[in-house]
Amino acid sequence: MKAYQIIAGHAQAMEDFEQKVAEALELGYVLGSDLIAHSHGSELKFYQAMVLPEEDFEDEEDEDDWEEDEEDAE
Repeated sequence: MKAYQIIAGHAQAMEDFEQKVAEALELGYVLGSDLIAHSHGSELKFYQAMVLPEEDFEDEEDEDDWEEDEEDAE
C-alpha cells in the first residue's frame, strides 16, 4: 500500500467522498491532516490526506538503499 493518499470529492457527491475516507480508515490509514475545503466558482471540493502509520508501511525501495549502503560500508 502507498504510504499516503489524497482523497478528493465534491459537495454534490459527499456520500461517495465519505465512503472513500471510511474505506481508507478500514485499511489502516489515519487522517493525515484536517479536511481541506476549496471553493472554485460555484463548485465546492474537499480533500483529505490519509497516511499509514510508520509501523504499517514498508518501503521496498528504502530497504534496497539500506542494503546498498551496508555493502558500500564493507
